[in-house]
Amino acid sequence: MKKQLEIDYAFGYVYDKSKLIVMYPAGTNVIDLDDYEMEVEVAFLEDGIDAAFEENDVKEANETIKPLETFLMKPSKVIPFVTSIKNAETKEELHKLLAEFDEEYEVKENYIKKGYEIKDIYHVFENVVSYIPKENLENLNILKIEND
Repeated sequence: MKKQLEIDYAFGYVYDKSKLIVMYPAGTNVIDLDDYEMEVEVAFLEDGIDAAFEENDVKEANETIKPLETFLMKPSKVIPFVTSIKNAETKEELHKLLAEFDEEYEVKENYIKKGYEIKDIYHVFENVVSYIPKENLENLNILKIEND
C-alpha cells in the first residue's frame, strides 16, 4: 500500500491595509505521497483556488468572510495555504514536510517579512476592531458624528 498524506488547506484572505491574512479552513485532502508534488503545484503555483478547490467550498468561504468587508474592506486577494500535513494512516504530524513546503513556496514567509499577521478567522471575528485600518476608523467616526 502506498504511503498517503492528509493535507489540511486554508484560504488566506489578504487585507493589505490591515496587514492581515485571515485563514479560513478549506478542508482536507488525502493523497498519495507520489502525487503530492503535482497536487500542490496545481493549487499553489498554476491555477489558484478556483481551479484547485470545489466551487461550493470557495463560495462558502467567501460568504463566511463577507461580513469582515464592513470593517476591513474587500480582500485584495485570496491565496491557498497548507496548514497541516499528516501521515494519513497514523495521523502523525509531518512537521518537516510542512516546513519544506513553506520554504519552497515562500508565500507565508513573504507576507510575514512584510509585517502581515496571519490569524484564524474566528480570532479575527472576535477581535475585529483591532484590525480595522486607521482610515476606516476615521470614516466610521465621521459617519457617527454626522448621525449625531
